Amino acid sequence: MPQLRASSSTPPPSSAPEQQERRRLLLAPAALLGLGWTCVVPVLTLRAVLETAVFFGEQPDAADRAAQHHDLGVAVGVSAAVVVVGLALAVRARSNAAATAFAVLVLPTLVLALLWLGTVPAPAHPAPAPSLTRPPVCQEHSGGDTRCPGG
Repeated sequence: MPQLRASSSTPPPSSAPEQQERRRLLLAPAALLGLGWTCVVPVLTLRAVLETAVFFGEQPDAADRAAQHHDLGVAVGVSAAVVVVGLALAVRARSNAAATAFAVLVLPTLVLALLWLGTVPAPAHPAPAPSLTRPPVCQEHSGGDTRCPGG
């Protein structure tokens, strides 16, 4: 009776060290990306929040709100890039733990994106054009002379 050889999904022993080295080379940048995310994104978010914080009763102006919108935009961009690249590296390295860690970072990225969308500055209102249907107001100047339309 012929014996059937069971196919094994494990690689031959000679390539196992190569795969471990390849996996290590992919996981090192993924770990650095995760560490960078935990340092950069919270700092940018805190900076954005402090842009419009009220100190000593001083209200934020349009420039502060624009700076906050910019900082949150940078935080969202950095966070999204780190999550995408980190997930790609984790999948290539076949690391479930790293893929899970980067998948968890999708939630704070979405929250940041919603905050960023909530800080879109309102468009500047143009100065009102002088009305051409209404006559100008009659003004009295010092010295007794007036400039009134029609006389």
